[in-house]
Amino acid sequence: MRVERAYKAANTDDRQRGLNSNHSGVKRVPEIALVNMPFGLLFAPSIAFAQLRAAATRRLGGRISIRECHATFDAAAFVGGETAYGLAHSAQGFLSHFGEWFFSAAAFPDAPDNTEAYLARYYFDDSEESRLATYLARNLRPHVRGFLDSVIDRHCLLSADVVGFTLLFFQTTASLALARRIKERKPGTLMILGGPGCEGEIGLELLRRAPWIDYVFSGPALVSFPLFLERLLDTGGGSKCANGQGVFSGNDAWRSTASDAAGNRGMAMSGPQTDINDWQPLDYEPFLEQLAGARRLASRKPVLLFETSRGCWWMSKGGACSFCGLNNPQCGWQAMEPERALEYIQSLLRYAGRASCFVAVDSIMPRDYPERVFGRLRASAAARFKYEVRPDLSGRDLDCLVAGGVAAVQPGIESLSTRTLRLMGKGLSAFDNLKFLRECTGRAISVEWNLLLFTPGEKQTTYETYIHIMPRLFHLPPPLAAYPVMFVRNSRYFRNPAKYGLKLRPHEFYEFIYPFGAQATENLAFFFVDGDFDSDWGDAWLDRINSVIGLWRQRWTGSDGKEPARLCFMPDDGALVYDSRSGRRLIHRLDATSADILHFLDRQADRKEIADRLAGRGCGEAMRSLRKLVELGLVFEEDGKLISLLGS
Repeated sequence: MRVERAYKAANTDDRQRGLNSNHSGVKRVPEIALVNMPFGLLFAPSIAFAQLRAAATRRLGGRISIRECHATFDAAAFVGGETAYGLAHSAQGFLSHFGEWFFSAAAFPDAPDNTEAYLARYYFDDSEESRLATYLARNLRPHVRGFLDSVIDRHCLLSADVVGFTLLFFQTTASLALARRIKERKPGTLMILGGPGCEGEIGLELLRRAPWIDYVFSGPALVSFPLFLERLLDTGGGSKCANGQGVFSGNDAWRSTASDAAGNRGMAMSGPQTDINDWQPLDYEPFLEQLAGARRLASRKPVLLFETSRGCWWMSKGGACSFCGLNNPQCGWQAMEPERALEYIQSLLRYAGRASCFVAVDSIMPRDYPERVFGRLRASAAARFKYEVRPDLSGRDLDCLVAGGVAAVQPGIESLSTRTLRLMGKGLSAFDNLKFLRECTGRAISVEWNLLLFTPGEKQTTYETYIHIMPRLFHLPPPLAAYPVMFVRNSRYFRNPAKYGLKLRPHEFYEFIYPFGAQATENLAFFFVDGDFDSDWGDAWLDRINSVIGLWRQRWTGSDGKEPARLCFMPDDGALVYDSRSGRRLIHRLDATSADILHFLDRQADRKEIADRLAGRGCGEAMRSLRKLVELGLVFEEDGKLISLLGS
């Protein structure tokens, strides 16, 4: 509390002069610096910064000056380049939260040093990644304070009246550390946080534990941020700037929990949304200029982000993936009208030659976009797009996407078991997912998906089935890898763990990051683990399934030196099937009944439907032909239903 009083006293003394005056009382334009800290994505800007600058400028015009500082580039130089920076984003980097731990000592300098204990827990082997992590921990982490000073000086942050930080993942402690250092050097600077990493209770707890932070923006800020700045200009600061619309101050944090704030004090835990159709062009020049000035990084083309919808239309219809904690139901679902989306996307094309890809931050592509947006968009060959999609798109939908420049999709497949998909609340079946993957073969579109294991209620027989069926799927776009399903804040698992048989506790890495008690750490945590889960059993199954996925990826690309895996009808012959899934070229010659069945199973059907379809040929002949197709692995069967596996 002594530290908190010192920060508040210093802030109050400096703010009495007001934001519009310097030490001589001369009026000037207040300066706001928005800082993108490590370990945010290195080759992608913050879309929030571009949106916030546009929204604030629209409301306040020349009354303020807003600039961006991408300290991610400074950090890449500090740690030795792109490879070292990427350590925070590797699978092990996530499991250890290396990026957050790296800056934690600078954020909380009074905490005992835990370097050796941390390395012994997460980087104990002789792998290249462990050696790199050990080097960074022992040789560079002690010099983080000097790095922070260099960022402050290089980006002239002491000249700013307000410094704002965006918190996604792996950016919290770095932001707290830099904010603390700025406050030490210029106590009157206002420090604000925003982004998904400080929503709700997390934001309130950050205010309690980091008294050098003045305000936290919870949820959308395109309305609340310009209003906040306007009140700062009009009042010079003070508690009135915490407007009860998702903007918290330290006083709010100490007076209430998240539920108290929302229920007892009338405080909205999330800021109001703007109308998504009321868009403004995204200005990525500040990011691109700073990237161009970054040594050893300037040759890489970044991805640029855009947004055409908010929330999740599947959730808006009453569905919800049980593991998802990213979409606040209170914010609802918004999508740009197709005409507005088309104009918006076309406005991005001025960056086509300077970006490797345009990536939508949407949780899910609006249903009518394939035909009504991308079916009409004629972008240059340099413009490539990526979207998250629901895996129920038709072949025609995919053709429209490809024609409009969509080069990659991230479908929410997650599982190849209908029972597991029901447990997840996906509203789809294994047949839907396989049909989608099948439709993607032969089309110029990349498919990026993950296979999730250990969904609560999932049985071991599911994993045994995967081991059996995956070699039959080598001709379909493979998953990137298999991962354990995550238990995250705001998901259904988090909100009702008892329903799913879970005993959730914060992930172990938080103990190395936050030097606080159990309750504070729980309030700050986003990732949780089930205390009853048998990790040895889980690791064994992950290793087995990822081993097969590794073979799948090799067979799909032919990187094993063999013929790439394909399974399809031969051109102009509906009775010959080409099959190179094993690495050898095979031709299956089908009899008329088998060929008819395979064509009929372009969509899922059960055995009775098949028998009815071929009633004139006798049930016995139809079932014998079907049995042969199953033996050859040309169809997928689950719970008495079947579908053809042949791609295009």
